[in-house]
Amino acid sequence: MTHRDADYTDDAVARWAELLPDVPLETIQITMRTRRAAAFLTEIMTDVVVQHGLRALGDYEVLSAVRRSPTPLTPSDLADRLLATRSAITGRLDRLESAELVQRRSDTADGRSLTVVLTRRGRRLTDRILRASLGRQLAIVDQVDPDHRAHLETGLRALMLVLDDRPGNRP
Repeated sequence: MTHRDADYTDDAVARWAELLPDVPLETIQITMRTRRAAAFLTEIMTDVVVQHGLRALGDYEVLSAVRRSPTPLTPSDLADRLLATRSAITGRLDRLESAELVQRRSDTADGRSLTVVLTRRGRRLTDRILRASLGRQLAIVDQVDPDHRAHLETGLRALMLVLDDRPGNRP
């Protein structure tokens, strides 16, 4: 694999600097790289979930959120955690319930509310997808120097702490 000193973002920033020399462009290096990395990683993750029979990455995100949660989640909880609309979650739950991967049950504490639980099949599929996706992620991340990986993880956590604390942000 050939490594270059400049990436797409370096080229884009250099061009913007020529076009608009009075504009400070330092932050675009972070935001553009983050967006591009997210797009590439989303594509990889989508390939994994589709190979395992799901329609979309969002469906796996629902399964994964329910699997990790120590307490039952409502559809509203899922919408908040996944930064999705309630109607998007309803569509995902409809598909997942039809595939017998989740069940919506009446909340024992509040009969007016529903909680989402994984079926045994849903748990097995969620775990298989996680294992497969970790293999794909490792194949990419292993190509990055370990010192850079540590700095990247620390920097991304710092960025997410800022983003997660924005006023009006959902949990």
